[in-house]
Formats: sequence, C-alpha cells, structure tokens
Amino acid sequence: MLLIELIGDYIRHKNSFATFIKYLVNDNLKINVLLYEPFTSIDQNKKDTSSHQAAGAAITIAASPNKHVVLGKRHKNKKLNDDLIFFNKSDLTLVCGYSETQFDYTLKLNNIGELDFSINNNTSPLNCDDEKIINLINKNISGVNQ
Repeated sequence: MLLIELIGDYIRHKNSFATFIKYLVNDNLKINVLLYEPFTSIDQNKKDTSSHQAAGAAITIAASPNKHVVLGKRHKNKKLNDDLIFFNKSDLTLVCGYSETQFDYTLKLNNIGELDFSINNNTSPLNCDDEKIINLINKNISGVNQ
C-alpha cells in the first residue's frame, strides 16, 4: 500500500479532491482516505453510537444500506500505523493530519484547487505496483488540473 500525505485545504476544494479520487477508482485502484482532525467531534451526544461507546464498547459500527462508520476509542498517543490496520488490501491511502509522520510522497492541494504530487527523499526503490500507481496519479492529476 502506497501512503501519500495530503496537504492543503481539501475541505474548501472538496470537488477537486473528490474528482481525483473518482479518476483513480475508475482506473481500478482501491483508494482509502484517512483524515485525522483533532478538533472535530465525530460521535455526537444523544446518538446510539455515543451511548454504546460511553458504555465501554470497544468498537461500534453504524451501518446503513450503502455506508458504514467504524467508531472506537482512540488514545491521544496513537500513531498513523495504529489507524492503518483498518485499510487492508488497498492500493493507495491518502492521509491528512498526521504531522508527526514523515511521508515519502505528498499530494498538495493549492489555493485554487490544483493538485501537485511530489516525491520526498524517497531512497527505497519503487516496486512495479508502486510505479504503476504513481503513473496513474500523475495522469489523473492532469485531468483534475485542466
């Protein structure tokens, strides 16, 4: 699995980000997005999931016909690898909010919603699958930036 740090205002430019993900999925890549937002409340009071978590459930899954959300207690000192266990058998994970982690790859979303992909001091050689994914990333960035 290739990990890429996402930098920039992905909320303000959610259409560019969503279009980029759609293009990659159309190229048959399994994409995950991991957003760590320390100042956002995910589980609201007076909801069933909140009461289950307060009662001590290790994991709560809220499911509907088309979507599900996995909730569990998270300790402040958890690191990126602790959260990646949920992403098995994916091609690419876009990660935002883990400032303590050094990434080999970065995807920047600039002020006008354009994407820029860069390799950051990657000393390990790319395997064939990673090289294919990076080529698809560069191809699809040009489609978003048009």
